[in-house]
Amino acid sequence: SSILRLAVCVAAMALLCRRAGPAFLPAPAIGSVQLRGHHAVAAASLAALAAAQPQAAHAAELTFDGFGPGELVAIFVPIVYCWLAYGEWEAKQ
Repeated sequence: SSILRLAVCVAAMALLCRRAGPAFLPAPAIGSVQLRGHHAVAAASLAALAAAQPQAAHAAELTFDGFGPGELVAIFVPIVYCWLAYGEWEAKQ
């Protein structure tokens, strides 16, 4: 059973590697000029600029004026926990 699972995983990985192979091709050369030096830097920065699409704004941080349930839990859980632990310790004294 474990050998069968291993064989299935190996087959799935081989299929994924085979499918992902054509996705990583070198950039085509323009004429006979290869990208070198500052041309490569300019092309990389242009690609990074094109890839950095604006993100949609999320208004979640505006609820509770930046002081939401997560912050309240982080403040009060340790206080209550320490108060209960101290009460238990004091009861055993």
